[in-house]
Amino acid sequence: MAIAWFPDLASRTEGRFGSLADQDLNFRQRTSGRSELVQDGIRLFLRSPLGVGTGGFSTIRAATPGLSSFRPHHAAHAGWIKVLVENGILGFCLVGLWIGSFASTAFQRPHTTNRLLGLFVTVTVSIAFVTTEFSSPGIWLLMAGAMALFYNESTVCRKGSHTGTA
Repeated sequence: MAIAWFPDLASRTEGRFGSLADQDLNFRQRTSGRSELVQDGIRLFLRSPLGVGTGGFSTIRAATPGLSSFRPHHAAHAGWIKVLVENGILGFCLVGLWIGSFASTAFQRPHTTNRLLGLFVTVTVSIAFVTTEFSSPGIWLLMAGAMALFYNESTVCRKGSHTGTA
């Protein structure tokens, strides 16, 4: 249904999937250069496992010799790589724990619907941060909505008006 509303995006998406599967293109061409950003991010992390500082990915990447020449001042395009490079292993673990907390919190709730919501949020955000950074409002609205629902249910449970039925 949504494809009918956005035909330009649908054809662009089909083209991107076609390029990704095209064996005649090299890996850089198939991923629009994003694979090189990931490789560079991993190299930067290995050089500075405690991070280079928040906001420093593109600056440090451009200033580090031996990395790819693909758009030297370009953003990371992957939330996980950005956190790993900028905030190091500690920041990566904290963000991972925060995203995993949606599923963890949901499985402490009595309703199956909440468990599915928590699992959905954790999986969706984890996958989204593979291909996008943190600027997507939809991701933040999803997390905020889940947090509000979990908070509301815990407040209702504490007041004793929860019936315990699913």
